[in-house]
Amino acid sequence: MRHTVCLVLLFWLIVSCGRAADEPADQSAEDSQRARFAAAAARLLAMTEDGQVVSRTPEGYPAHQGDSLLWTWTAIAALGCDEGRPLLAAALSRLRAAGGYHVRFEPLPAEYQGGNEISIDPEIGFWFGVASRWRRCPEDRDALAEGWQLRQSAIAHADGRIHPNVATTILPGIDAVRDQITWAMGLGPAPSGGRLGLLGAELSGWATAVVTVRAACYRLNLAWTSIRALEEAGGAIAGRWRDAFCRATAPAGIATVDHWCGRGGLEEFVGSFEFNRWESALQRCSGWETPDGQGLETPGLDLIVAMRELYGSSLDN
Repeated sequence: MRHTVCLVLLFWLIVSCGRAADEPADQSAEDSQRARFAAAAARLLAMTEDGQVVSRTPEGYPAHQGDSLLWTWTAIAALGCDEGRPLLAAALSRLRAAGGYHVRFEPLPAEYQGGNEISIDPEIGFWFGVASRWRRCPEDRDALAEGWQLRQSAIAHADGRIHPNVATTILPGIDAVRDQITWAMGLGPAPSGGRLGLLGAELSGWATAVVTVRAACYRLNLAWTSIRALEEAGGAIAGRWRDAFCRATAPAGIATVDHWCGRGGLEEFVGSFEFNRWESALQRCSGWETPDGQGLETPGLDLIVAMRELYGSSLDN
């Protein structure tokens, strides 16, 4: 009997010591992740221009402002509630000042004036930013709802176009994401299953076309962003369309897409991330596109997005 008790006590001590040893290690890993995320966020915020995320030339001037609106709202989606609030406040202030219309960057460079003020890319980024922020940061909901309604009213006033000078409209299929967010806010009905099916077919079609012809892969990032915005607002595409999208994107090598499809790779992406190597690695297919940093100081938004997808709310504790 005494021998049995001793064995039980020995086993308990071994298990207890193992747990005690594991807990500090786990805590240390989480602290390290939060510290790295905070450092990346501080770096990005220090690079902004009037609250807009940009790359910078070696001389310090803003560069590639055409992507700024997309990057800014994507940063709003991924940053912590407190960290991202200055970007959110600035973005909503610009939206109010413009009567609900977005442009790529303010002041808008001449090359984007007269019909290229905005494209569907930053519009989808806006959806992602609003949906993610709505879910994670309840204290921002009044401001988000005000900005969202102002934006939808402006689009309606422009006969469905995303800017009065731009011909682009929000087509059936992708508009289900917008309506899902409207529903999450309690401002309208949810999209039907048929409309979500059309969305799934559309995004899978984008992916198939891009991979087949080895086209520029920013379209795959837009598809992923659309899906994640839908999910943040409580929706989802049907399993068969998820499977079709994941089959199509397998050769692309985009870490966030691979992670969403269950193929892994995001942890490796975070672990090997290098600032300034890519301007936007998550918009590029590693299978056929090459690093595009081109000597710029780039915002490193990819790292922030990847860490948010990988570690979730643990980054904020």
